[in-house]
Amino acid sequence: MVGPLLVLFCFFVVFPAEISSGTPDYWHWHIVVLTGIFVPMFNYNLLGGPLFEEFGWRGFLQSRMQQILPPWIAALLVGAMWAAWHLPLFLVQGWSSASPFVFLLIMLGLSLVMAFAFNWSNEAVLVAILMHSAFNASPRFLEGYLNGTRTRDHPSGELLIAVSFLFVGGVLSVATRGCLAHSFQPSQSGDDPGLNFTAVQR
Repeated sequence: MVGPLLVLFCFFVVFPAEISSGTPDYWHWHIVVLTGIFVPMFNYNLLGGPLFEEFGWRGFLQSRMQQILPPWIAALLVGAMWAAWHLPLFLVQGWSSASPFVFLLIMLGLSLVMAFAFNWSNEAVLVAILMHSAFNASPRFLEGYLNGTRTRDHPSGELLIAVSFLFVGGVLSVATRGCLAHSFQPSQSGDDPGLNFTAVQR
């Protein structure tokens, strides 16, 4: 699916290109490490936030808001609310290595990418669930993936992850002129479009 592949592209192509130092000849990216990524994608990662949150974030909120706002703005608003939803978890020591501000940037970029894939799939919530799960599962594979590669100390890896998603999300927004693959068809009767439940941590 396009959606999960976009998440993996941000984590394992764009981010490594940003954090690896020296010329590409000295980059050692271990693609074989990624063969195990599907296990955590479909275990507790899937049964936690992805499975139960995405009917709300993408299935309801993104779908509803982009009926009245440009989809890219709707995606940023959803991303901001998504980040705020997780703020109490920062009280749990070690929950995230990112600061609240950097976490917000990550959620904004990820929300743009997810909105594009969600719309591209005709608002299939399953795509959003799999993207969410892929996002949660990916960070643990970065160390093994970049093993032996010289990396930059600054800026932080968390900030570069945010830049990666914001970059891809920005490219998708510009390429689609802000519509993020969404095409709204007004109701023939002129009635309210209503809720689309067929299309209905982090």
